[in-house]
Formats: sequence, C-alpha cells, structure tokens
Amino acid sequence: MDRPTDYLFDYNYYGRSESAGLFSQQLIIAEGGFKSQLEPSFANQWITTLNGSMTIWKYIMAYGDVGLVKNHDNNVEVVYDSGVRVSLIEDYFELYFPVYSNLGWEVAQPQYAEKIRFIVTLDFKTLLGLFTRRWY
Repeated sequence: MDRPTDYLFDYNYYGRSESAGLFSQQLIIAEGGFKSQLEPSFANQWITTLNGSMTIWKYIMAYGDVGLVKNHDNNVEVVYDSGVRVSLIEDYFELYFPVYSNLGWEVAQPQYAEKIRFIVTLDFKTLLGLFTRRWY
C-alpha cells in the first residue's frame, strides 16, 4: 500500500529492489497512496482509500490518508496515516514526514529518519517539461 509493485517497470523507481537505505524510501503515489509504511503492507482482495492535504504555509502542507483494506481470510481493516508534506517542486521534489498513523506516534519511534519518504524526478524529459510548460 505504501510502495506499489512494479512488475511492468511502469514507475521510475531508482532503488527498485531496495528494502533498506535511502532508495527504499522513494514514494510513488499509487495503489492506495499511503505515505507511511503500514501493516498490512498490501491488499490482495480490495482496497478503498481517501487521501487529502491542506496548505499550512506556502509549500508546507498537512496530509492525511485513510483506507479500508480487505485481504483473503482476514476481516476488513482500517488503516490511516498523517503528517507534514514539504513540496519544494510539486510532483518533482517532495518530502513526507509522517507524524501519526495506526502504528502510533511515528516521530517517537526508533529510526524515524527511515520513515521519511520522498518523491524525486531525475528523468531529463520530465524535468525539461517542467521548464517548458505554460504557467497559469
């Protein structure tokens, strides 16, 4: 739910098979769009989510996600997370700092730096589009 599988190589993962380290924290908003690494970490029957964010000040936002997850042979589970999003360049370079989820206060948990997620785009064609698109 926090890191979609990419069997067809549709997403620009920089650490595709990483399970630890910086590249394992890359975030691609898909398949639920949760920013925290929650349990259960996947849904094999169905998932329904609601994601939102609200501006606090300029490029600093609060975000929240809530969802229902159904796995085979398990009851429906409610999962949620919330935190602070720093959007330096929207959809190109963003940082997500989780604060609270169904795992508890994430800031107080050990190895908090490993819970911080990021979105970064290094594809030249996509970056060129950032500078050549029309600004409204």
